[in-house]
Amino acid sequence: MEEGLTAFFQKDVDGEGATLYKHLCDVLGKAIDEKPSNVIEVFEQLSMDLKYSRFRPSAGPDKKAPDALVDPAVTQQVTEDRAKLLALRKLKGTKIFTSSAEDKVGDFLADSQMLKQAGVGFSPDECYQISMTLKGLANTVPNCLGLRFFGKILGISADYWVYEGELAGTGVSAEGQDVEARGTGLNKYTYWVSTSPLGELTQLPDCTPEDIKSARLISKLMKGDLNADVKACPWYAGKEVNYLRAQIAQIASDCTLNVAGYYAIDDESGKMVKTEEFAFPGPDDLAAQASWVHTVDFILDNGKTKYPDPESLGEDEAAK
Repeated sequence: MEEGLTAFFQKDVDGEGATLYKHLCDVLGKAIDEKPSNVIEVFEQLSMDLKYSRFRPSAGPDKKAPDALVDPAVTQQVTEDRAKLLALRKLKGTKIFTSSAEDKVGDFLADSQMLKQAGVGFSPDECYQISMTLKGLANTVPNCLGLRFFGKILGISADYWVYEGELAGTGVSAEGQDVEARGTGLNKYTYWVSTSPLGELTQLPDCTPEDIKSARLISKLMKGDLNADVKACPWYAGKEVNYLRAQIAQIASDCTLNVAGYYAIDDESGKMVKTEEFAFPGPDDLAAQASWVHTVDFILDNGKTKYPDPESLGEDEAAK
């Protein structure tokens, strides 16, 4: 019995840094040194003080995720996104983003806060990344008059983040191709897409009337691969990049609205300009459908925004 108690008292206690025997000796020694009048009442307090002074917490479990739960592709993508974001932040800090670039893209972060009030939009990180991408694009496109974030189109394997820009001057359609020139009609705006907010941007080609007419006959989900074939019935001749461009053109034509009277058509240039001294309507007026108008040209049945002038065509073409 005596040997058993001695062994028990001398056994190390995990996390305490002492044995029960040593702890009792220290408590009694502290009581003798301090000589409290109410030694029985403070005995437990003396024991707790000694316990806390010696306490050493045991090591916690290893929180490293199992290798089976770590996707190398996801880890690589996160690493690349962080590197791109750090590079953009560095550019911002060195004043590479000029005041003209700021004017071209506006304040997307402020706009995103307004959208957030309506319950739509993106996370704060995504909004910041979109804002930085817009400013970076404004500096790489020298003839850009204005840029905005057009939206996000969902895909099966990847999504498309779409940016819309207006370029200075009017492009020339390729010879022999029935395409409205850049800066007019379907190609009034130029579009860039990426598969992530910080992904590499790809400029989409001009939209052709054939792309529009073919896209209107089918309904397909995007894959997220610009070079993918569009397998549909009726047969679609182009790739997903052409189908995506046609859908963007139709969305822009149908869904881009503005308050009636805010813009007017300039008699000389025929372009849309802001109306001077425009009085913004009140909330009650804005609730009426008549207060809103489309600000992008309507796409006709021929896949264009205008019909040809018969007088400029030959007899056979005019008859057709």
